[in-house]
Amino acid sequence: MNGAASSLVVNEAEDRQALVLESRQLTAVSLGAVLLVGLVAGIGYVAGRSVSAGQLATAPAPAIEAPAPAPPAVTVAPAPSPLPATVEPSYLDPEQARGQRFLQVCAVERGVAEVFLEVLARKGFTGRIAPGPDAKTFRVLVGPLTTTEIAETRSALERAGFTAFVRNY
Repeated sequence: MNGAASSLVVNEAEDRQALVLESRQLTAVSLGAVLLVGLVAGIGYVAGRSVSAGQLATAPAPAIEAPAPAPPAVTVAPAPSPLPATVEPSYLDPEQARGQRFLQVCAVERGVAEVFLEVLARKGFTGRIAPGPDAKTFRVLVGPLTTTEIAETRSALERAGFTAFVRNY
């Protein structure tokens, strides 16, 4: 008898049989076990959903009482502050700004930079758009500012939700 070709080996001295599984057979048994567990889990899921749906269909709807009417509240709305309809983008010429200091809020594409200008204007800041490091990128700046204005404006920008750093031209 050839022991390598057979998965059943007979020990002639003790007349006992031992089961030897090769790697292909072990893989097949493992895959079968995983599929069996998946099948049982799937059947359990479907059975659970059908029982839940049946219970929902036969269960009476809970009675909902109408809440007692609340007394009317009198509130005075503050007058909305007038916002500019649109902000004309102000573009900065780096040659004319030489020697001035600004706070840079971001460096983004032109359309996004214009939106940032509108948001800055709504929050009370005067912004400008300057060319960025490449043709598609534009800087959004606040200023020009003096040395004493930089710290105040930076903290006001941070309170408004912006992070800024000093940009010298």
